[in-house]
Amino acid sequence: MPKQSPKNKVFIKKLTDILDVNLENEQFGVKELTEELGMSRSNLHRKLLMINGKSASRFIREYRLKKALVLLRENETTVSEIAYQVGFSSPTYFNTCFRQYYGYTPGEAKNRPVRSFDKSTSTFMMGSKVLNRKLILIFVSVIVCILISSYFVLPDKKEVLIKNKSIAVLPFRNLSNDTENKYYVYG
Repeated sequence: MPKQSPKNKVFIKKLTDILDVNLENEQFGVKELTEELGMSRSNLHRKLLMINGKSASRFIREYRLKKALVLLRENETTVSEIAYQVGFSSPTYFNTCFRQYYGYTPGEAKNRPVRSFDKSTSTFMMGSKVLNRKLILIFVSVIVCILISSYFVLPDKKEVLIKNKSIAVLPFRNLSNDTENKYYVYG
C-alpha cells in the first residue's frame, strides 16, 4: 500500500467522519457517500484504489467491521445489536463478513487477543486469517528460493554419475543346501 500523503489522510478522515455520522444507517452505501462528498462513484472508486487499494464498498464494510470490533470489546450488548449499530441489516451477513475479515466469529471477539492497532483510525485490525495467509506466502516463497538456489548451486547428478563411472562385480555364494540355486551362483 502506498504511503499516504497529508492530502490523502485528510480525504480518508473526511470519509470516516461521514461514515461515523451514518454508521447506524444500513441504507448508507457508496451512492450516499458519493452524494455527501459531491463526487462521482468512479472518481471515488479510483481515488480509494489509489490510496489504499480498496473499493468504496469494501472500504465502508471494513470500516463498519472495525467499529464493530471496538464495540464488541467495550460493550456488553449482543452481536445482533452491534450488527444493527454498525449498519448491517442482517446479523447473519454481519457474522459472515466479520469471520471473513478477522478469521473468527464476533462472539469470540472478547476472548481474542488484540492483533494490532491502527493509529490512524483508532481501530483494531488484522485477523488471524490475514496473518495465516501472509505466513503461508512467506513459507512458499522461502521454499521456492531454496529450490531455485539448489538447482544452480548443487552439481547435476548425471555429471557426478558419469565422472565416477565404475562397475563392481561381486561373487555369489550359495548359502543354502539347495543345489538348484547353483545356477544363480555361477550367473
